[in-house]
Amino acid sequence: MVYWDADARKDLLVGLADGRVQLFSNINTDDEPQFDAGTYLQVGEPGSKVDIDVVYRATPTVVDWNSDGKKDLVVGARYGKIHVFLNEGTDSEPDFRTEQFAQLNGEDLVVPSERSSPHILDLDGDHMKDLLTGNTNGELLFYSNTGSDEAPSFSDYVYVEADGVPIDLADLARSRPFVCDWTGDDPLDVLIGAGDGLIHLYQGRCIADITGDGKTDQADLGLFLSDWGCDDPVNGCVGDLDGDDDTDQADLAILLSDWGCTQIIP
Repeated sequence: MVYWDADARKDLLVGLADGRVQLFSNINTDDEPQFDAGTYLQVGEPGSKVDIDVVYRATPTVVDWNSDGKKDLVVGARYGKIHVFLNEGTDSEPDFRTEQFAQLNGEDLVVPSERSSPHILDLDGDHMKDLLTGNTNGELLFYSNTGSDEAPSFSDYVYVEADGVPIDLADLARSRPFVCDWTGDDPLDVLIGAGDGLIHLYQGRCIADITGDGKTDQADLGLFLSDWGCDDPVNGCVGDLDGDDDTDQADLAILLSDWGCTQIIP
């Protein structure tokens, strides 16, 4: 679901098996959506546009990829690349003229085992959009943005874990993630659609929960302050919340932004 135009009514964006992307505009109300027959999104210069086509298994998501205040289109595909269509029109009247690909260490990023299904947002607290994607194997992969928020590029992936074990929906080919605060308790949760037709929920934990009790509070602050100034790339630091092997102002900012977070860990 996406607010595609300026009419304040939610529209429906669908990826198709044949690689195209179809927009169904809401012709009723925001509370009771009803949709038109649909149009295929296109790319190209005016007068020579063609249907967007990523060959097979289009998995679209809408995000402001280059931070210019306008929605862009990012589409996963059967063969594992992440297709990026920058909006050269307006936010309410998108115009896609070129196609590019998300980059990994200077080359086109290809998700292992293919069937990329991107979800784009800042997941590590550095104010730059990162990439979360599923794949054919039913895994969940995190690519950290090592470029900038305006021009994302990514480092090698890591497997997203749940209770210390990589998420792997074994024998359920295809995983497609969506991140939101499903439980309404501050930490982000992950919903994953899978080959069994079910929606799998993985509940998020508080970023600054140093004690592991499912909340960010005075106990975590105490441990954090006792670790202040730590710089240990070998053994790591208790208060290292941003993963750079030290405890400093950046980690303090993360702790403060996470203050009061509560998550019941199953």
